[in-house]
Amino acid sequence: TRHVLDEWGGESALMDLRTATAATTSAASTSNAMEEEDASLQRYWHVREKLLELAGVGPKVADCVAMFSLDQDAHAIPVDVHVWNIAKRDYSNEDDNAEDPLFSGQKSVTPKLYQRVQQVFRQKFPNKTAWAHSLLFVAELPSFRPTLPP
Repeated sequence: TRHVLDEWGGESALMDLRTATAATTSAASTSNAMEEEDASLQRYWHVREKLLELAGVGPKVADCVAMFSLDQDAHAIPVDVHVWNIAKRDYSNEDDNAEDPLFSGQKSVTPKLYQRVQQVFRQKFPNKTAWAHSLLFVAELPSFRPTLPP
């Protein structure tokens, strides 16, 4: 991983990725909100794919780095079993679609399930997915439960 990052140009390459993402975001001048959203999602996928090129970086780590460090908070949602359980419990209706991967009886987070959980968060919290993810994840931690309202 370090060698690949060095080949890219080190830490500055990651900052360039962030800057390039921000520049294309501010340079995007479309009048159609859906086109803007599509461009923003494409930028997220580009950042994520670059991070996945690093050895040992999987989807969750790539999404963590993208969300917390590379300004991809509108789309990057790190998914693990806890986040899957939140989506399943709070934001999906099992009766609506028995074929939904949220309810397929899986015991681990597969790529298809990972994308489905991200989709649930993006639909429920457009442009606030990272904020919602972090808040809901922390609310599940036993050490924070006493501070939450009933």
